[in-house]
Amino acid sequence: MSPHGRPIPGRPLPQGFTAVQPGGVVSPGQGSPHMVAGGQLTPQQQLTPHVSPLASPHGHSPIQRGDGTVIAHASVMQGSPGVPPNLVTQQNLASHHKTKTALAMHVTSRLAGGVHQGGVLPPGPQVPMDIATHVVQKQPALPQETVQGPGGEPVMMFQRRALGNITGTVTNNILRPPSQGTPTPAVASGHGYPRAAPPSHSSSGGTPVLAPSAPHYPRPHLVGHDTNIMLPRELCLVGCVFYIADYHGDVTLQTLQTWKILIQQHGGEVVPLYDTARVTHLLCKHQKSPVFMQAVRENKRCITVYWLNDVLLRGKMAPPWQAVHLPTPFGDDMKPCKDLIVSITGFEKEERSIITLMLRLVGATYTGCFSRHNHLLVCKKLEGAKVAKAKEWRKPVVNGVWLSEVLLGQNTPPLVYHGTRYQHYLDDPLRIDPSLASHLVNAWKYPISVSKESVEKAKAGREIALRKRKSEVDADQENKRSRVEPPSVPHLGSLSTPAPPQIGGPSHGQNSSNGVHPGSTGSQQSNAAGYNRGPLTVINKELPPEQQRPRILLSFIKNKEEVERKILELGGYLARTSVEATHLVMGGNIAHRTVKLMCAISCSSFIVSLQWILDSHCEAKFLHEQNYTLEMPEYERIFQFCLRDTLAKPNRRHLFAGRTFYLTPSVVPGRTWLKEIIEFAGGSVDSKLRSVKDVKERHRDGTYQYMIIAAQEDSHLVRDFLKEDLPVYFAEFVLGAILRQQIDTSIAKYMEED
Repeated sequence: MSPHGRPIPGRPLPQGFTAVQPGGVVSPGQGSPHMVAGGQLTPQQQLTPHVSPLASPHGHSPIQRGDGTVIAHASVMQGSPGVPPNLVTQQNLASHHKTKTALAMHVTSRLAGGVHQGGVLPPGPQVPMDIATHVVQKQPALPQETVQGPGGEPVMMFQRRALGNITGTVTNNILRPPSQGTPTPAVASGHGYPRAAPPSHSSSGGTPVLAPSAPHYPRPHLVGHDTNIMLPRELCLVGCVFYIADYHGDVTLQTLQTWKILIQQHGGEVVPLYDTARVTHLLCKHQKSPVFMQAVRENKRCITVYWLNDVLLRGKMAPPWQAVHLPTPFGDDMKPCKDLIVSITGFEKEERSIITLMLRLVGATYTGCFSRHNHLLVCKKLEGAKVAKAKEWRKPVVNGVWLSEVLLGQNTPPLVYHGTRYQHYLDDPLRIDPSLASHLVNAWKYPISVSKESVEKAKAGREIALRKRKSEVDADQENKRSRVEPPSVPHLGSLSTPAPPQIGGPSHGQNSSNGVHPGSTGSQQSNAAGYNRGPLTVINKELPPEQQRPRILLSFIKNKEEVERKILELGGYLARTSVEATHLVMGGNIAHRTVKLMCAISCSSFIVSLQWILDSHCEAKFLHEQNYTLEMPEYERIFQFCLRDTLAKPNRRHLFAGRTFYLTPSVVPGRTWLKEIIEFAGGSVDSKLRSVKDVKERHRDGTYQYMIIAAQEDSHLVRDFLKEDLPVYFAEFVLGAILRQQIDTSIAKYMEED
């Protein structure tokens, strides 16, 4: 029943209460047609079995005076309809004044938020109080409960229904006075479980919009398989029939085939067409496709490929527990955070990867660093240097719950950043409230029943598939073993072998005989990998002196252990870095632009093909490198250079000498690798971007002493430099300069996308 006398839909009315009360004002001449005189009931007062003799249809309780006399509200006047005239006695008229006073005080106490303790007025004379008739509104009858008063007398207490939109504290359905500061949770309609109603966005813009706090509501019981059947990890998808939608335009057919094989290996099934009678799971990206609409209507389980990956890792089909497990309510062209630049802090390992993935799914631009250009900071705990800077720059700081709600469509543009639930930093920042996506989790309320026959059939099918796969692998290994002369060996630097015979040149110790650079330590020769390589014999008939022996670095090589063994048998050394190497050996007929290649151009003398090692091993000596030098046809055409001529140029280690670089976080192939390439070419890299004023000073004499290398994703970091016409370059500037061994400031200039 609402406070204004309107019935609540779906709620039964108290006995003796009509749906609409006339009048709406209580006056001394209106009230209960029943009267208690001297604490006793007369036979004439038993009127109807539907109305309690002590219950007023206006919601007022009987009042007990200090002397023990129970009196009703003096609201019966002679001539009232339905009341015999002989019930109005002289005693009733004499107590009219006192009854009116008691009624006034009782109404006042109810308007103040409750009744007197125990429902009994304090003893002593009561002071009359006049109350205007328009102040007191008619109250509907409420259910009653009998409690014991201070003297043991039965006292009637009225109950109030606990409604989500009524202020007050209800305990055991008995009305208590509301405590100070008790929040009133709002109830959003149209959801299976109550939750905070969506906030209304303020149009003023001056005051931040506050998201309501998230109260703790009972969560629905969600299940995967029937709990009566225990399934092994390798059969966690038994009984699941998948239909894959939305992913055909994003991944290759080979990737889709891999997903299908993984599902089948774990007991599941993939159907090519959507079959209403068979499909149990819909693998989809978003909620915009017609097949998703049909699947929701049919109560199918709609999940993403990220859910499938996590379930296979866990070995158990569990309901979605992260926002990335559910399809997004927006498509690729309507991502809610496409204009935001966001950084994160406090997340590590798997959590950091998931948060970064969620930012990409909502369309935000992720940056590893945090600057004034960032719009938002997502953190796990309210601590750290980034959090301090966000507070200083007045940038919003939120937790993982904010990101989950955006991904689930509960926080839509204009986005809300301020709220208590966005400032609670929990141990599990990726948890989700199932009620936020009730239409997606309803299907998980009912388990998938699997018969024992189905489990046994899946086990048998898996064993057959494993035996077939094992036979194929064994046959393949046997074919490889027949083609490979020496057995595979572990990484060189981990074992000790007898020293080969000394053939001319200065004497060399155990380290050099093992093929390890003389500067290596004994710990690097230990058998860390657990392999036992057989003794090596140097077969080189023309072994050069130790200082002239090749120090070889491998890149883009298959069967690496076999090639390393051949190098050692020729008497060569294995280099760990490009700065140690005299030769870079690459697989294939052309040179691939790898990090090792870019470093070797600055440091090494030769870049040759793998065939040089194979032919040298057959001849039992190191052949001349000239016939095995690699070329880069595609890059030689683009950058107008020749790799042979580049390697013949002197001072390659000093190409960037005297120049300082700054690399933005998103550069490719990565800040660590690009820094190594620059330093091998003689340059230095700053860890912090300098100010516009400082960069202008460095460029005043017309020389480019400070170079900024940026990626398109980091345009917000270099926008101020572009406005001042200061040079900013892509990573191709560095790579092209090393390939040509010439600095050309006109190529690979940075241009901001529209």
